[in-house]
Amino acid sequence: MAKSTYAPKPADEHAANVAELKKRIKEGNVAGSYVFYGFEEYLKRHYYSELLKKCGDTSLNVRTFYQEDFTLEAFINACSTAAADMGNSLFGSSDSVSGDDGACRMVKVMGIASDALTKSDEKYFLSMLEDACDGTIIVFWISGEDEQKLSGALYKKIAAKSLCVNFRREENGSNVLISWILRHFSRAKINADRSVVVYFNNYVGNDMTDLKNEIDKCISFLQYEKRDTLTKEDVDFICKKSTSAQIFDISSGAIKGNYAAAMAAYKVFRDSGEKALLLFGTISKAVYDLCMVDKLSKTLDNPSLIAKQAGLRDFVVRNYLGILKARSGREYDSKSYAQYAADVIMRYDNLLKSSRTDQYELLEELIFKLAVGK
Repeated sequence: MAKSTYAPKPADEHAANVAELKKRIKEGNVAGSYVFYGFEEYLKRHYYSELLKKCGDTSLNVRTFYQEDFTLEAFINACSTAAADMGNSLFGSSDSVSGDDGACRMVKVMGIASDALTKSDEKYFLSMLEDACDGTIIVFWISGEDEQKLSGALYKKIAAKSLCVNFRREENGSNVLISWILRHFSRAKINADRSVVVYFNNYVGNDMTDLKNEIDKCISFLQYEKRDTLTKEDVDFICKKSTSAQIFDISSGAIKGNYAAAMAAYKVFRDSGEKALLLFGTISKAVYDLCMVDKLSKTLDNPSLIAKQAGLRDFVVRNYLGILKARSGREYDSKSYAQYAADVIMRYDNLLKSSRTDQYELLEELIFKLAVGK
């Protein structure tokens, strides 16, 4: 294989390498080393499957290493198998894989123990990535929770000799995610208005595995009902609301002053067993953003400019501006609502860190104070 031209890049730049990965798969030019990381496991599995098809899509052509069983000798043997199958030496010269007939080898590395390689082993190991044998695809798989591995010395060197692809989660409501959901419903001949799909996305969350499962549930339900149009009522009836959606309902209800709605969502959240501090962090972020919008609105009258300055999306800013306007009719301890809410967050941040009171009870008090203003 030709020497890789991909040096380590910041995480956000790695996302652009998805296009390069697609190009390689389309052209069949897939031999070499890859680093798959990021939180979107659905896309990792998808592109891994596409690479696997070049190996005949059979377990006989795949070797997976976990941290506890990775050794240099076993890794060399796994890579050498592909070369032997193709009648080549360990270090081939061609960049291509011959096709979907099983004439290549997939080596998947889930982890490498810190003491698995000596310095001389490491040097030889890295040379194998740079001159990967003809017919071998090597994928280093890093889960979203383990992204810190990329900052380690060994993985930095691996990244320098690999195509690094960051499979990031799309934000709720992004054009990419909404278009992806619409395509799935369209393929099943289900009509779904964009506003309903946005509602579905916000309700289920932005994990594509969860979204695909809920899409399939909706399709099955509508087909059983002999209907071809998805409604918001269907989403409410069929789908499982994500934790992030529950938290959004709580924080949104609290700062909008809708105490009943906030508490209804809070009770569901509490019963789910999720950590109290997860909710507090989200409410704190919402109040911080509200204060930022409040401050910027004093000098900027264009929501789009405020959004740009605050690093928020336009519709989020418009929502916060509406809340600030609705809650501007009274004083809260002789302060604006944004200032009052910030003080409440600071007070309960200290209480959650120092008080022996149950954290859920403190959160109930917090929600009451933000919603009612007392």
